[in-house]
Amino acid sequence: MPELLKPTGLTNEIRKDHNAMRAIAGHTQVKPDKREEAQRGLADDMNKLPAGVNNLGLKIDTESNVITDALNFTPPTIQWRESVQPRDDGTFIGARAKIYQKEATLGNWAIVYEKVEDAKAALACMNKACKSIDVKVPDPVKIAVKLFNDQTKKPLNRGEKIKAITDKLSKKEYENVSIFFIILEKRVADQVYDNVKDHCQKVLGKQSQFFSNMTKKEDLSVMTNVILGMAVKLGINIYQIPKVPGMNTNKKDSVMLVGADICHLNGRDSVVSVIATSNSTYTTYYSASAFTNHRGDDLMFAVANLVQRCRANYVKQNGHEPGTIIFYRDGIGMGSYDEVKAKEIAPILQELTSKAANPEVVPKLTYIIVNKRINDRFYTEVRGELKNPEGGLIIKSAVTNPMGFDFFMVAQKVQMGTATPTHYECLYNDSTLSSDQLYIQSYYSCFNYFNWRGPVKVPAVVQYAHKQAELLARSTPRRKN
Repeated sequence: MPELLKPTGLTNEIRKDHNAMRAIAGHTQVKPDKREEAQRGLADDMNKLPAGVNNLGLKIDTESNVITDALNFTPPTIQWRESVQPRDDGTFIGARAKIYQKEATLGNWAIVYEKVEDAKAALACMNKACKSIDVKVPDPVKIAVKLFNDQTKKPLNRGEKIKAITDKLSKKEYENVSIFFIILEKRVADQVYDNVKDHCQKVLGKQSQFFSNMTKKEDLSVMTNVILGMAVKLGINIYQIPKVPGMNTNKKDSVMLVGADICHLNGRDSVVSVIATSNSTYTTYYSASAFTNHRGDDLMFAVANLVQRCRANYVKQNGHEPGTIIFYRDGIGMGSYDEVKAKEIAPILQELTSKAANPEVVPKLTYIIVNKRINDRFYTEVRGELKNPEGGLIIKSAVTNPMGFDFFMVAQKVQMGTATPTHYECLYNDSTLSSDQLYIQSYYSCFNYFNWRGPVKVPAVVQYAHKQAELLARSTPRRKN
């Protein structure tokens, strides 16, 4: 009976109420010492249960959760034009350093705007910000868009705004533009973002960068990050992470990193996205996606073909096969592992073998499930006080699977609440990579997400795959029942 049902979750009104969210955070963002205190209290209460209640005489050992052989890797040195050592929390000040690639330029770019004053302010700020990072910003092609109806004296509706922008960008006179820098009010940008970005990518084959942060106060740091984002989209190498010893030194030990995710949105086809590195420094990427009719099913039925496309691109760019493919697959439940082996791993192996130019040179495969939604928590004890671990913590025993290979990693230093680790479980591996190499590569890869100057929670290829799958799913029309 609908009248007896009660909605759950937080409404948009509650989410916008800062006082309410602060009060909720007091219960959800529990610090390590308070969390441990509550857990020990529960264990003590259970240990004190009388024999009549605890018929089996079970006891909880409150010291059984101590792990003594955890690893803690230090953040890698980030190579901009000069080496930059990250802070203790893993973040690095690369936004103020010259980028790794010399003589970089935005080339033939365009600025798209509704208000001419916003365009002028953005250009003035960009011309100042670009000097500190040594990226040349030539005079852009200027494209004004009209999002107001002169007859009705009212703004265009959402569909009309999308059409006005996409029609303007599709004009033949702009076919040589490499990237569109689109400045709109945040309210308008939120309405058109998915569709305009999708049109630029899929129809025009061009990059786009939205910006809706124009204020009266000039913010060079924000604009610096915008320029860096545009540079990355144009294939400019802004920084590099160090190579893992014994990896990417020659053809035989070359490694292609692959990240895969699937996105489900109500009423739309599910989208499988795969992102793969295409060079030995992990600074260029290739993406491949597919829509699937298996809506709501977390299995990636099209993944083998997508991996083959990534592998073909790697061969085209490098002139040789990758020695090993490390495949990071965004989380799926343990109950589906057998299906993953049958419907994802087996087809990938078959595709790699059947499409090999030389049967004796087939890439090895390391297939790893990456799970973020887990209940495990780890703290470190510092002078008798429990704290969140520094970034780079690896848990490889005690709570891992003794019959296989898996580990937990905390890549970031968390300041609020208790850090949630990421669980990595290897379902298939025929490579010669050592466990230490996989630990280090997985950690270092968290620093390769160019939208953030520090580590993210998962390897960058997984984060990129997630972003692309979500973008494509949101920009796809809903299916009619």
